[in-house]
Amino acid sequence: MTGPKTGGRSLGTKKRSLPLEVLAIERCFQFLKPGGKLVIVLPDGNLGNFNVQFVRDWMLDHLMLKGVVSLPGETFAPFGTTTKTSLCFFQKFRTAADKDLDYKAAFFKLENVGYDATGREKQGADLAECIDFMKNNLEWEPVQ
Repeated sequence: MTGPKTGGRSLGTKKRSLPLEVLAIERCFQFLKPGGKLVIVLPDGNLGNFNVQFVRDWMLDHLMLKGVVSLPGETFAPFGTTTKTSLCFFQKFRTAADKDLDYKAAFFKLENVGYDATGREKQGADLAECIDFMKNNLEWEPVQ
């Protein structure tokens, strides 16, 4: 992996072009210290589409997936997009030995963010439940 000192990139090196979110993932990774935490909103396409399997492989080779909150489609609708997204929690490996760790990941499907696609208030938000669940189930590895 070429790092921030050289300015090079390793994610998708042989690709002609990459989506901005893929470049953002690598850049965020470059800024993380060993054991550093990354929480990022990613389009679900990056998490499931076959043509970006190399992105998922790269992330799991460089970062521990600690949790995912699946967001409803209307989360960003009031701001101009209905792209389905997830909030992803990662931790950079502290050492090469971290790749062999048996660690847990927390998953939560958020159904109601408290507003609809037009931005109007919607009753029954489960944000508090999501926050409690993630607080109680995210397990970060201690930084050495």
